[in-house]
Amino acid sequence: MPGAESSNEVPKTIALISPGHLGTNPRLVKEADALYEAGYQVHVISCDYFPDARKWDQEIRSERNWKWSYIPWKRTRLRYAYRRIKQICARQLFSSGLQTIPISSIAHHSILPLLKQTASAIPADLYIGHCLAALPAVIAAARKNRSAAGFDVEDLHSGEAPNLGRGRLDNSIAKILEGNFLAHCDYVTASSPLIAETLRERYGVSATPVLNVFPLSMAGEPLPPPSTPSLYWFSQTIGPGRGLEAMIEILRRLNRIVRLDLRGHVAGAYDEHLKRLVKGTAVQLRFLQTDTPSTMARHAASYTAGLALETDCSVSRGLALTNKIFTYLLAGVPVILSRTRAQEHFSVELGKACLLIDLKNPPEASRSLDDWLRDADNQSRARVESFRLGRDRFNWDCEKRIFLAQVDKTLRRCLRSSQVGS
Repeated sequence: MPGAESSNEVPKTIALISPGHLGTNPRLVKEADALYEAGYQVHVISCDYFPDARKWDQEIRSERNWKWSYIPWKRTRLRYAYRRIKQICARQLFSSGLQTIPISSIAHHSILPLLKQTASAIPADLYIGHCLAALPAVIAAARKNRSAAGFDVEDLHSGEAPNLGRGRLDNSIAKILEGNFLAHCDYVTASSPLIAETLRERYGVSATPVLNVFPLSMAGEPLPPPSTPSLYWFSQTIGPGRGLEAMIEILRRLNRIVRLDLRGHVAGAYDEHLKRLVKGTAVQLRFLQTDTPSTMARHAASYTAGLALETDCSVSRGLALTNKIFTYLLAGVPVILSRTRAQEHFSVELGKACLLIDLKNPPEASRSLDDWLRDADNQSRARVESFRLGRDRFNWDCEKRIFLAQVDKTLRRCLRSSQVGS
């Protein structure tokens, strides 16, 4: 049994903590499933604040046997208002130069004190944090219970926002938390090699890359390409700063019928803005309802290609390998990658399964895409290669071995340290 020195030992308990919903954090759910399947006792702590996500939480929970506790973030208006006022005051103090760890923690997220309290009350051998607000919580819980702490860096949080105005303040607060807490973790994982590299350069922290891939069980049957070129993009939110305007400009230049399907919650009247951009063109724009993460690969399988439209709007986005890439590969469809530092580097590994375009150069990108769409044989080869990569390499059935090995190594190291200390 992983983490146990003998078959008679009680299974190790691992607690996973997130300030978000289960249904919006597939990395946490995948880790919880992998740990439970490996024989660990698993306890997940998440929060509840977004009504539309509750049905996803319940669907996930109904299919699992691991324990789950949730924190109702907005149980009463008075308590929520009190926490928000504390956060606003903390942000003002931080801006004035009082950049202590307690103030930085409250300034980052109003849920953090509750996360600390809840996590510390649950005994575990290892606490694993997801999303930055959980980082101080897992360190506090590990110290109180004399256990180990791990953290998953899905995004470079100190570079997640555009570095101006409020975004600059958010990044500064995040940098204080990263700089003071990551070094106290017994292990750190990162969602891309370049994020891991940046953590080492900034903080001297060694992080193991664990890619944002998905289980093979989420894949459907491979489908033939549609007769009319169709492109697919999905996210929790359909809004500005996601590369969609630039992609529409590229499609407008094709002078051919292309369907563009977008799945997610529309921010404000953003759908009307995009509809105006395609008006009078051959671009057929559709908006699709949100769905659970487990369905994304099956939804993508019927398209010509999937879009991974990262931009340089923040440092983190330039370093990230979005989960969209691996969703499309699992679906067996080629990937159209925007040119960022991380995606350009990764395109070499994907080879003919992808097309790399520059969102900042619509004429050139449009020509490249048009050439690709005209070459049916090339598209067919790309589809075959995408299917192969999704099945043979870029899936959670392969990647979870890296994660489980890291957990096992951490628990064994902590066990040896406790034996020496005693």
